[in-house]
Amino acid sequence: MTILKIVIAGFLVFLNIFSFLLVKAQKNDREKKILRGIAQGRADNIDFDEKNKKPSKEEQDSAMKTLEDEENDKDESVLTDTENEIPKDKDEKKEETTRILEKFSKKPVSDLKLFLCAVLGGSLGIYIALFVFRYRLRDLSMMVLVPTILVLNIYFYLQLFTVWILLPFKNAAAAITALLK
Repeated sequence: MTILKIVIAGFLVFLNIFSFLLVKAQKNDREKKILRGIAQGRADNIDFDEKNKKPSKEEQDSAMKTLEDEENDKDESVLTDTENEIPKDKDEKKEETTRILEKFSKKPVSDLKLFLCAVLGGSLGIYIALFVFRYRLRDLSMMVLVPTILVLNIYFYLQLFTVWILLPFKNAAAAITALLK
């Protein structure tokens, strides 16, 4: 029975750490979106709720084909006079590869993921991260809903550890000892 308690406690600890990191990732995604909006000249009307559409299969295939073509193009012995056609060294190729892969593989962290982690038991990690990173402190859903879920989590896990795990075995042990007497 102690093994079950340890597994549940470990799950809760790692879920809170994961939730903490999810808040940091969401903050980084929003900061990148703000910087991209400023660079494009539309800093005043950035829509954070706009869904980033997943690239189509054709776009993913073309990006992978571009990467494969660049890797297969190993003929770096040809030097040209123009700056645009200077062969890239390994670091530049690796940087471009990671940039392309990041563009086509990373999904932003949504509020739904945060609330799912909160409901499962990671609300303490989310709540702490909001204050540590000074992020979304004026957002009503985060500042009211997350602490409410935290109170419900504490109640549920106290019930789980005390009533559902301990008491049935104490009653069973008492019943067995009564039968043996």
